[in-house]
Amino acid sequence: MEGNVVAVAITNLEEVLSYKNDDIIHRFAEEFNLTLVDSEAIFTEMKKWLWLCAIQSFQNSRSKRPTYPLTLFHEMFVVDLMWHTFILFTHDYAKFCDRYFGTFVHHVPRSSRVLPLALEEQSARIRNTYEYIYDNLGEETLLSWCETLPRKFAELSKH
Repeated sequence: MEGNVVAVAITNLEEVLSYKNDDIIHRFAEEFNLTLVDSEAIFTEMKKWLWLCAIQSFQNSRSKRPTYPLTLFHEMFVVDLMWHTFILFTHDYAKFCDRYFGTFVHHVPRSSRVLPLALEEQSARIRNTYEYIYDNLGEETLLSWCETLPRKFAELSKH
């Protein structure tokens, strides 16, 4: 899944993370039988992902050498599930994107009908995404998304 966006103005991460929406947190907790604390923590990580997609797209729009779009890989399924929940609240999601990024962050899943990416391109996308996460959000976030969250919420991968 890619986050496609051409951002015109991006708010700093701290401001994006200050956004609250109890309806989304409650819906996610109920749907996946999680505590509100866990649901809120995942919501925070998903806001980081959206911010990351927006800044990468903004930078690419001004670069002569754009990089691959960021891609949510299987290890990051927990962030993706929360993104799905947020998108269900269409009005709130659209307002959030407009307020913090100046444009809509589209969720672009890959269809199973699409041929798998060549190994070289898949490797380049993985490397690009992981490096971008590390460079902009740090090692802690990268490890959280790719190791800690998938391990803690492994049962959610069946959804």
